[in-house]
This record gives sequence, C-alpha cells and structure tokens, in this order.
Amino acid sequence: MSTYQTLITLGAFVLLSTLLVTFYQLLGQSGETVQSAQQGITALTLLTTYTELAYGLHYDEATIDSFLTPSEISLLTHPSSLGTENPPPLGEATEADFQSFDDFDDLNNYEIINDNIPGVVGRYRTKFYVYYVNPQNIEQKMNARTFVKRCDIKIWREDPTSDDTLKSSIVMGYFHFD
Repeated sequence: MSTYQTLITLGAFVLLSTLLVTFYQLLGQSGETVQSAQQGITALTLLTTYTELAYGLHYDEATIDSFLTPSEISLLTHPSSLGTENPPPLGEATEADFQSFDDFDDLNNYEIINDNIPGVVGRYRTKFYVYYVNPQNIEQKMNARTFVKRCDIKIWREDPTSDDTLKSSIVMGYFHFD
C-alpha cells in the first residue's frame, strides 16, 4: 500500500470516527429531549387534574349552604384564615386532601407529592397558594375579602431534580345578583 493510500485510509477512519461521535452525541441529546418532554407532559397533566378538581369546589365555606349578597361580604373567610377549617365545622369531615376539601380556599398552602404515578419516573411536588384579589385587577392581591379568589399552582419534579417548574393561576369568582 502506498503512502497516498495509507493517508486516504487514515482520513476515512478519522471522518468515520467523527461521524460516529456526532451521531452518538445527537442520540444522547434526543434522549434528554424526550425525557424533558415527558416531564412537561406529566406536569401539565397534573396541573389540568388539579385545576378541574379546584373548579369543582365551592367558592367559600360561607357559600356552601347559603347565597350571599354584597352586603354580607363579611361572612366570607377572613384573608388570614384562608386554608382548611381544622377543626372542621360541626358535621363535616377533617379537611386533609382533595377528597375532603369543600371550598376553594382549602387549597391554601396545600402540598401534594406524587411519587407513584404509573409509567412515570420521578417524584413531583405541587404547592397551592390562595388569595383574595382585586376584581378589577386579578394580579393585585388583597388583604380584604372580595368576591374573587386566585389560586397560584406550582409543580416541579423533585427526584430526579429538574430546573423546570410549571406555574399557573386559576381564578374563581362568586357571582351575586342584586
């Protein structure tokens, strides 16, 4: 074999090695992309589920059995008391999870850890924060009772850790007819 043929053969091996290394890098990156997409889909599925459950709750403990007018706004839960009613009112179960929650503000400071979702690797944590908000500007939190509440939801994967966090807000209003 001549020197020229040897150089061409070595060049071909270098080119083949470069192509293989590039191919395996792309293959590894696509695996990370698929895993990231699956993580996003799982978080979005959890968010959708929790949103639907939250919208199925009553606006406030005071509105479960009665209809309030604007003059009765003081009967709504005080802003500093948003959260579960423990001990619960007479005749109600202890509020410890979605199955026992009866009104929207029970979600305040509630936390869920999902670590046994079939077909999903990892542990997901979800936190809820409920506020009264200004009816004309739902971004403005209020320290007074209003007929509009906002729930901020934050979902992230804890194990294996991830930098991605899904954040969303849902708004619930209590409509009164004067």
